[in-house]
Amino acid sequence: MTHMAVINYLEGEFMDIEKLHFHTIDELRKENNISAESFCSDICSERQYWRYLKGSNLCPPSKVTSFLVKLNMTYNEFYNYFYVKCNNEQLRLDELYECIFYNNRERAKILIRGFDNIQLSTFETKQFYNLCKILFEIEFSDYSISSKIEKYSKYINYPFIIGKDIIGFNELNILAKIAKYESSLNIFTCADFLFKIYKSKSFYISSINRYIIPALLVKLSKIFGSLNDFEKAYTIANEGISYSLENHDSKALASLYYLSALCEFKLGMREKFNGSLIKCLAVSISNDDSKTFIYYKKKMKEVFFIEENNLMFLLGEHIKKGSFY
Repeated sequence: MTHMAVINYLEGEFMDIEKLHFHTIDELRKENNISAESFCSDICSERQYWRYLKGSNLCPPSKVTSFLVKLNMTYNEFYNYFYVKCNNEQLRLDELYECIFYNNRERAKILIRGFDNIQLSTFETKQFYNLCKILFEIEFSDYSISSKIEKYSKYINYPFIIGKDIIGFNELNILAKIAKYESSLNIFTCADFLFKIYKSKSFYISSINRYIIPALLVKLSKIFGSLNDFEKAYTIANEGISYSLENHDSKALASLYYLSALCEFKLGMREKFNGSLIKCLAVSISNDDSKTFIYYKKKMKEVFFIEENNLMFLLGEHIKKGSFY
């Protein structure tokens, strides 16, 4: 990126933030039942006000101060309000993403409609919302598998994206979907690319969406497991475990420990898989997740032929040591 391109980019970002700030001021005006005419009085013309709102012109700091005075707010109060607004948007987007991820169509439909005509507060939330929109459209459609792959591929320029050195958060999510649908057609090009990306940690994410990565690693580990490539499935599961522990995120840990145990069992690591199974159950207890606990306890009896009494004894011994993970 050239020097001028960097300047133009930064100026564009600055104008976008200023526009979002002014949209928030206008929202506060409406919440306080102040007419535009009264709000603009002694500050600027109504025509100029709408230009500030559209982003055609930037509102000077002195006028921003005057508008905040009419709202009876200090700068600190305004920025705190803006921060809370951003946080609430993120929480709603997190819920929307999870509903799509776990196929809760009806709740996802309600949530996505709630964003109609909403001016999102940050570039990051806008990007996340755009991701949710494409996931919602394609995942809950009647498209064929090949059509879903085609639509997702167009969105991120796949397979040309394979030439990139670093992959972003939105791209990771779309690649995970492509890998899932390709694997159902016995194609593993995308899955192999994701394996390389995760193993080399060649991806970038923000602090607010890093918690989503372990669930994507669960999906990828399962893809390689379905291919009977247990070495790769094991590597991915353990990448997920390490990532979860480093980020103090236990949401997907039970699934990752179970997948790790399954791979250890298939690879003949008899001395290891019991420990991973016990950690799977212990994490479920720590998360107060009885549904997951019951599910995996049943799976362990069916797949590993471990009697429940033996399982509970080993779990009790593990908990006595004072470590769930």
